[in-house]
Amino acid sequence: MEEFEVIEEFVRQWESEPFSRRRPEQQWVIDVVRSLETIENHGLAGFWQFHGPDSGRILQSLRLTGNPELARDIGASAFCRSPDATPSHTVSVPAPLSPQNKDRLKRLLFAVTDRIDEARQGLVALLPRVEADREEEAVTESAEPTLNVEVTERVGCPYCGQFMELVIDTSIAQQRSTTDCEVCCRPFEVVVECDPGKVLTLDVGA
Repeated sequence: MEEFEVIEEFVRQWESEPFSRRRPEQQWVIDVVRSLETIENHGLAGFWQFHGPDSGRILQSLRLTGNPELARDIGASAFCRSPDATPSHTVSVPAPLSPQNKDRLKRLLFAVTDRIDEARQGLVALLPRVEADREEEAVTESAEPTLNVEVTERVGCPYCGQFMELVIDTSIAQQRSTTDCEVCCRPFEVVVECDPGKVLTLDVGA
């Protein structure tokens, strides 16, 4: 559809910028568009194969763009993630699956594909806000470099031990939030203390 072609054009434009210069909202859209394309072409195993090292940030982008159920179902397929899917690997070999997990993966893929069109429609609605924010930033941008206050931290689920990445806004000195594990889906609390640009303490509790 025409509106999706407009989103694709914006995504290509933003991807040409260094990661550090993208606005958070722009990165959310990039993450959602590229991950949905991968799932449509390669399934959920393909998502973990190509996006495994960035999965924590991508799932957070899905939540922030109004797709928490989609993030939950994709996260629940992490059992097909390769054990070597670390930030040093851009592509990993999918983990071998038992017949039971193959059936589970098929059910999750049906649930995810049912929500893809809705997620894209949400991006169409979000795009004017992203562009308005960018125009406002262009007007007020000073010649001085600004501090990147968003920091990515790796945390482990207190229940199952799964590690995931959280994006933390360090402009907020003290934070307390609840997030769901990407594997066991159980909620846990994250308490953070920050200075701008730096995480001072990070505690995870059940």
